[in-house]
Amino acid sequence: MSSRKLKVQLFLNEFKEAANSDYGILYAGRSKNWDTLVELEITSAMRDEIVLGLSFRNYVSGPLKDEKGHSGELWVFGVLENSKEIYIKLKVLTGKAGKKAFCLSFHPAEHSLSFPLGRG
Repeated sequence: MSSRKLKVQLFLNEFKEAANSDYGILYAGRSKNWDTLVELEITSAMRDEIVLGLSFRNYVSGPLKDEKGHSGELWVFGVLENSKEIYIKLKVLTGKAGKKAFCLSFHPAEHSLSFPLGRG
């Protein structure tokens, strides 16, 4: 496994482990993210399945510095859902209560996504 694949897989493992905590996956309350569920006719549970089903093949970019100055790295992934390319930005938050899986973005891609490790 290449070094980039390994880094992506290690992040996904950490994210999925955090998602299995009592908190599940936390989602940013942006209207763009919620509108996507309606637009694609998917439930919150289906969204969780999509996010937890990500692999290194869905990798787009990262780790990226959080532009808002928050700690932790951002990772970008993409999937094809209902014939739409979906842009997914993830992060693992670390605090006193442990690690939390956080999804900042889950919406149609605004630009065509590139998958440097192969498309999932």
